[in-house]
Amino acid sequence: MLRRAQEEQRRMAEALKEKEADIRRAQQERAEDEKMFRVAQAQYAEEVKELARKIEQQQREAERQRREYEERQRRMEEERKRKEGEERQRRQREEERKKNEDDERERQRAEEERRTKEIEEKKREIAEKQRILEEKTRILEEKKRILEEQQKAKEAEEKQKQLDAKMRALLEEQEEMKRQQREEQELAFRRQRMAEAQMESQRARKQSQKQAMGLFGVVASAGTAALGVLTVHPGLVSVGAAWASNSANNM
Repeated sequence: MLRRAQEEQRRMAEALKEKEADIRRAQQERAEDEKMFRVAQAQYAEEVKELARKIEQQQREAERQRREYEERQRRMEEERKRKEGEERQRRQREEERKKNEDDERERQRAEEERRTKEIEEKKREIAEKQRILEEKTRILEEKKRILEEQQKAKEAEEKQKQLDAKMRALLEEQEEMKRQQREEQELAFRRQRMAEAQMESQRARKQSQKQAMGLFGVVASAGTAALGVLTVHPGLVSVGAAWASNSANNM
């Protein structure tokens, strides 16, 4: 029994040694595993740190690009607004220029129309005065013809003297009327020449040579018409000729 107990004790001692060896191996493996874990943990921490650094760098780069993009957008917006402002000012200046040109053309048209109406009115006044003069002359000539017929019919010297006196009075009246008419005609001509000179001066500054030539045609036609009317009475020929000459010189 002692031998069996000793054998059993020996086996238990060997088993204990094997168990201790297993424990030491396990502890050694655990230490190696812990070492590998610490190394892996350190590598992981380093990788995480590097990754965080790269992420931060990428974020800074993204922020820089974002700021650059926003700056470009801001500059583009400012440039767009500047160009829009310049274009708006250019359109305003162009509209103002066109409005001023339209106003000036309208003013010139109104001035030309007013001057044309004045000339036409002067022509009508001259034509009316000429018609009145012709009518008075016709009446005087008719009276003269009647008196001449009466003179032929009368035989007495007294009647002849009375007729002569009437003839002289009529002639004096006719001469006075012609003188007054010449004065009125000359005054109308002077006013017309002043209006034509003023209009010619304005046209020389504001209108083209073609418009100036058009005015010359109008005034020349008016002078020719006036001469044609004046030639009806020999007493007014000299006045009409002088007026036509002055009109041509003023042109």
